[in-house]
Amino acid sequence: MEWLCQFFERKETWAIMGVILGFGLGELSRIIREWKRRRKLKKALLDELKMNDHLINQKKDNLGQIIEALKNKHILRAESVHAATTVYDTFFPEIIECLEPLYRDNIHIIYGHLKVNDSLMDGFYSSIVRDIQQGILKDPWKSYRNQIEDMTNSYSTAQSLIKAYLANKPQDVLYRHSER
Repeated sequence: MEWLCQFFERKETWAIMGVILGFGLGELSRIIREWKRRRKLKKALLDELKMNDHLINQKKDNLGQIIEALKNKHILRAESVHAATTVYDTFFPEIIECLEPLYRDNIHIIYGHLKVNDSLMDGFYSSIVRDIQQGILKDPWKSYRNQIEDMTNSYSTAQSLIKAYLANKPQDVLYRHSER
C-alpha cells in the first residue's frame, strides 16, 4: 500500500494521468460532436425526403398533363424542378455508417428513381421532337405516352418508399429477407 502512496506522490504520475485524462476527454468530446452531427444530418435527410414527397405530387400532375397532350398529339415540355438531392449527394457517405441495411437500401432506391426520372424528363422534349422528325418510331405518341406512364409509376414507387421510410417501416427493396 505504501508503494501506491509513493506512486501518487510523484509528479510524473500526475503528468501522465493528466495526459490520459485530457486525451480521454478529447476523444469523448469528438465522439459526442460526431454523434450530434450525424443526428443532424439524418434529420436533414428526412426533411429532404419530405420535400421530395411533396414535389413528386407536382411531378405526377405534370406527367398527367403531358399524357393528355400526347393523346391529342401535342407536345408539352417535361423539364421541371429537380428532386432535392443535396443532403443525399453531399452527406450520404457520412450518414450511411449509422443506418441499418434496409434503410440504406431504401434511400439508394428512392434517390435512384428520382435521379433517373429527372434525367428522362430533361431529355423528353428533344427526344420526342427528334423521333417525330426522323420518323424513327411507328407511333411516337404512344411510345412516349408509355414512357411517361412508366415515369409516373416510378414516381409512385419512390413516393410509397418515402412514406414507408418516414413511417419508420422501410421496405425490403433488395429482397434481403426473402428466399429467391
